[in-house]
Amino acid sequence: MVRLSQNIEEQRVQQIKVNVRTAYLRHHEALQQVEALKLSVKQAEENYRIMQNRYLNQLAILTDLLDANSVRLNAELQLTSARTRVIYTYYQLERACGRL
Repeated sequence: MVRLSQNIEEQRVQQIKVNVRTAYLRHHEALQQVEALKLSVKQAEENYRIMQNRYLNQLAILTDLLDANSVRLNAELQLTSARTRVIYTYYQLERACGRL
């Protein structure tokens, strides 16, 4: 009976460790994704700036400028979504650690 209780307790401890490690890895991955998307936003902004200059100099059509703007807005939306995921995974980690 004592041995069974010890096994159950060991399983609980192992499950907690697994949950904390999983939550940590998800949070770390979310942070890395934000960093990657920051670069993507910078590139999209630069592309938009170039396209805007080309359009103003009549070297590109309005559709090209609108496409560049769409890409820029999509990159910004993805970054915002990734930042939201960072917050969510942080609180999942806090919960797994027993702080919530």
